[in-house]
Amino acid sequence: GRDQTTVEPPGGCLVIIYTYPTDEIRRDTLEFFKVLEKYYFAHLGVTYPMVVFTDQATSATVLEQLQPLTSARLVPAVIPQDELTRHMPSYSCVDGIDCVAGAAPT
Repeated sequence: GRDQTTVEPPGGCLVIIYTYPTDEIRRDTLEFFKVLEKYYFAHLGVTYPMVVFTDQATSATVLEQLQPLTSARLVPAVIPQDELTRHMPSYSCVDGIDCVAGAAPT
């Protein structure tokens, strides 16, 4: 019979946005990967490919910057410049729960 303690990963991937990274974003991303590795990948014994949506300039070095931080296979995906600069509603949250959406474009 099959070992009942073996868990097959369900497939799929993880998605992150890493555009125009500032020093703060770089620090937060480092912490994100540490937590992801420890409490998700190592704890569950699985990994998933990770699609990294990024701007054109960052795409040139995104693998060099982020691959050493994770066991996941990173797949860069460039967001077109016109999508990065178009107007869109924003939102802000306090303590991650009290969220307010910005006005939609007219």
